Formats: sequence, C-alpha cells, structure tokens
Amino acid sequence: MTRAKALFIKGKESLKKNWLKAYQYFLQSKALDPEFMPAYYEIADILHKRGFTEKAISILEEALVIKPDDHINFFVMANLYLSSGRPVPALKYYRKIYEKLENPPSDLYFLMGLCHSLLGHYRKALGLVKKAISLDPYFLEAYDLYGRLCLETGRYDDAEAAYRYILQYDSDAPNTHYMLGVVFARQHKWDEAIKEWERAIEIAPDMDDAIRELGWAWNILGDVERSIHMLRKALELNPYNIQARIDLSAVLIGQRFFKEAMRELEIALELDPENYLIKELLKEIKEGIKH
Repeated sequence: MTRAKALFIKGKESLKKNWLKAYQYFLQSKALDPEFMPAYYEIADILHKRGFTEKAISILEEALVIKPDDHINFFVMANLYLSSGRPVPALKYYRKIYEKLENPPSDLYFLMGLCHSLLGHYRKALGLVKKAISLDPYFLEAYDLYGRLCLETGRYDDAEAAYRYILQYDSDAPNTHYMLGVVFARQHKWDEAIKEWERAIEIAPDMDDAIRELGWAWNILGDVERSIHMLRKALELNPYNIQARIDLSAVLIGQRFFKEAMRELEIALELDPENYLIKELLKEIKEGIKH
C-alpha cells in the first residue's frame, strides 16, 4: 500500500470524529500522489458541506487537469453544480458522462431531466424522465418529477397517474398527497384537492404549504372564516411563508379588512422587497381605503 493510500484511509477513519483532521490527511494524500483521485473527491465533499462550494469545484477542476476523462469526477462536479442551483454547468458534465457510456443508467437520465426542468425545458425534461422510468419502473423520484412536469405542461391526467403510482408503493407520502391536491386544484376540483391536502396534513401536521393551499381552497369555496384560520395557522408554523401572507392579505382585502391586510403585506415585502404582486396589492389597499 502506498503512503498516499494509507493517509487516505486514515482520513476516512477520522472523518466522523474530526473532519478537520481528516481534511489534513486527504490533503497530504493528494500532495504525495496527485493522481490519486479519491483524495480530491473527499476534499471537495468536505469543502462543499461547509459552504465552500467554489473552492470544492476548483479542487475538482485541478483533478480534471490530471485526469481529463475521469467519469467519477464529472459526476461529482455535476452534482456540486446542481446542488448549488446551477443546472447549466451541471448538465454539461452529465452530458460528458452520457457520451462516454454505452448504456447510461436511469439516474443519469433523471438528473439530466432535472437540469432541463430547472431551465424550463419541459418537453426535453419529459423525454429524459420517461426514459429513466422505462429503465427503472420503481424509480419513484423520477415519477415525482414526471408528475411535476406534467402538471406544468397541463397534462393533468398523466400527472395524476404518476402520483397515484407513487402512492401504490408509499401511501403515506405527504408530498405526493400535496402534489396530487395541486393537480386537482389546477382543474378546479376543490373537493378532491381538499381531501388530498387534509391527508397530507394528517401525515405531516407541520406541512405549512398544504395548510396554506387548504386555506386558499376554503376561500374559493366561500368559507372565509375557515380560510383565514388555516392561513394564519400556516404562518404560525412558518412565518417566512410569503405566499401564505399574500393569500391571507387577499382574503382580508376581499373582506375590506385593509389595515390587517396591509400589515401582512408589509411583512411580506420585508421578506421579498422586489415582489411585484405584493406592491400591487399594497396599491389596491390604498385605493380601497380612499373609497
């Protein structure tokens, strides 16, 4: 065993108890053998987890200079970019892997589809996610993304089918019940939507978005008192839920409770100063007060 590999093993052993000590071992391993790629991956992982993503990427770029066709490095690099909200460079590296493989795995199709979905390329994303599902019919995360893409493109029957498929294998998945409720709401099927959101809340009582959706649904159905109650409950769970504050203010404006609505919107504007809708609602309140 080389000295570089021995230091690498010490680093792995130290990782759970003392990440800084492990980091030093990995740096030493890299210095002794610049072609030993696992040391680069571990260094990058430590840096990324502690918020130094750019430094992590620079470490992996350094490794690519030494081994330009390292598939593992491509994958780690792509995942770093994707997790930091940069789908364009992530897609670049996923494609590099795809081009080198004779039979790309389902998760690679899924990740490329996810990148395209984040870029708004829904048609391309749908094709890639469908390929992932065809390769692995039990890839529930791919079904979830497929459902979201179908929802965004107005394919409500396909979206519903995707979420119902997930529930066959995980009937207590709160996010799936939540999304199925959204599918029904887009079609104005409020009774079905409410049923799904109530089920999501039953499973996950602190799911503020499901409570918010439920609050807005009650407003649509004319039960203003219940609507306000649910929207305030969502804000108790998550005071930073801007959409819940906007929804609550809209309900309050409809009841001509302008001061209360303005208070909610002013808080929302502090959280999101550039939000055009909040500014328009504040104008509407001022007009309402004048009249």
